[in-house]
Amino acid sequence: MTTVARLKRRTGVSYQAKIKRRGRIIKTRTFRTKTAAREWARKYESDVELEAALNDPGRRTRFEELCTFDADAYQGSDHHRMSQVKWWKVRTGNPGLSEIEIDQIRVFLKEYRAGKDRHPVK
Repeated sequence: MTTVARLKRRTGVSYQAKIKRRGRIIKTRTFRTKTAAREWARKYESDVELEAALNDPGRRTRFEELCTFDADAYQGSDHHRMSQVKWWKVRTGNPGLSEIEIDQIRVFLKEYRAGKDRHPVK
């Protein structure tokens, strides 16, 4: 469960997102806008849901694990798919899914479309 609290400070108003499990606060983060606090909480919650869906509760899902899961489950006919997955694994490193920001993905997509480093080292 997520709650967003408004905090009055000398420097102005800020918003604190709190993630709760079984009535206990497990994670908090403070933001300048309520929208940013809600988006962060939504992103955190979706990461938790993905972990449960992958049968991996209790630890953070890493990007490389997701790529492996995708590669194992893929049954399509796109012969470029595996090289694309390898490119993403090399380019992103191996962050937790909740650590990947939308702006990073946009930059990576722009680089990919431009053909930058399209053939990663195996």
